[in-house]
Amino acid sequence: MKALFLTFQHILPCDGISKKIVAQSKALKYNGLDIELARFDRDESDRLIYKIGDRTIETYGKGIVAKIKKRCLFGKLVKYISDNDIRFVYVRYIHFANPFFVDLFRRIRKNGAVIFLELPTYPYDSEYKNLSLRSLVPVYTERLCRRSLTKYVDRIVTFSAHDRIWNRPTVRISNGVDMDEIPVRCASPKNSAALNLLGVAGLMLWHGFDRMIEGLHEYYRTPQPVKVVFNIVGGKPDSEIVRKLKDRTQKYGLQEFVVFHGEMSGSALDDLFDRNDVAIGSLGCHRIDNVNVRPLKNREYAARGIPFVHAVNDSDFADKPYALKFPADESFVDIRRIVDFYYSNSFDSEEIRKSVGETLSWRTQMRIVKKELMSLTQ
Repeated sequence: MKALFLTFQHILPCDGISKKIVAQSKALKYNGLDIELARFDRDESDRLIYKIGDRTIETYGKGIVAKIKKRCLFGKLVKYISDNDIRFVYVRYIHFANPFFVDLFRRIRKNGAVIFLELPTYPYDSEYKNLSLRSLVPVYTERLCRRSLTKYVDRIVTFSAHDRIWNRPTVRISNGVDMDEIPVRCASPKNSAALNLLGVAGLMLWHGFDRMIEGLHEYYRTPQPVKVVFNIVGGKPDSEIVRKLKDRTQKYGLQEFVVFHGEMSGSALDDLFDRNDVAIGSLGCHRIDNVNVRPLKNREYAARGIPFVHAVNDSDFADKPYALKFPADESFVDIRRIVDFYYSNSFDSEEIRKSVGETLSWRTQMRIVKKELMSLTQ
C-alpha cells in the first residue's frame, strides 16, 4: 500500500521530535507500507519549500508571504496524493486546524485515502495559558475548526487512554524508540563522592527543570558528602525558559552544580550519557494538566540503559525499579531521594534496555497502527 507520512514542520538533526517522526516513518516502512515522508524545508536560496521524499512539490518563498501560503496552499499536495495513488495518509497534528486544512482533509478523503491523525499530546488546551491577544487568534481558530477537520479522519492515534476523541475512535499506542539509533551507554563505575544527573529536553514549561534547581538549592544548604551535578542538554540559548533557568542558577550560586551544555547530538551526546549516572525526565506536566502521559524521553532513557526520575503517570514504567517517581506538583525535587535511589540499587544498562527493546520499539508500536489500518481496508 502506498502511504504518506504527512507533517507540517521541519525535520532537524538535533531535534528529538524530528528523530521520532523519522523513526515512526521508518517503522511503518518496516511493517510493509510503501511510505514517504512529507515536511517543510529550505532550498539553496533559503526559500521555504515543501518536500515529499527528495522531491520539492511546492515553493512558498520567503517572509510573511511564505508564512501565509504554508497554511493555506495545498493544491499540489492533493494532486501528488491523487497522481501517486496514495491510499493511506498518517498525519502528525500540531494544532494547525483552520478552514484551509479542513478543506485539505476533505479533498484527501475524496480521493479515497484513509486518514489517521496522531495527537502527540492530549488534552493540550492547557498548554496555551497567558497568551497575548494576537497569539490567541490561531488558538481559537484551531478550537473552532478541529472537529470539522476530524470529520474526515478515520482514526485518531493517541498516547493517552481515551477510546474516543472529538467523537472519533482512537488507536492507542505508546511512544517508542528506534533501537537501531540509540546506543546503550557504557556506565562509569560508581563514585561514592559524586553523582552526575542528566536532563535532555527541548526545555519547555512541562519539563520542570526548575524543580531540580530548587532541589539543589535545598540540598546544598548544608554540607553534603556527595557532590551532585545537574547537566542540562537542549534548549535555544536565547529562549525564555533557558534564561530563567540560568537566572535561577545564578541567584542561588549553583553555577558549579548546574551545567548548561546547549544542544547536542551524535557521539558527543553518547559520551555525555556514559559519564552520567541518572537521567531526569519530565517534572512539570501537571502545569499543562496532563500527568497521564507516556513521554518519549522516558523510553529513550530506558533504551540508553540509564535509570531515571520523572513526575508523570507512565503506566509502562510503573513497576520498573530503575524509574523513580516524584509528585506531580510544585515542590522541589528531593535530591537526597535521588542519591539514595542510585546508591542503594545496582543498575545494569543492558537489562534496562532489554526491558523496552520489544514492547516499546517503534516497530512494535507502529505495527498496532498497521493492524488497525488493515482492519479498515481489507
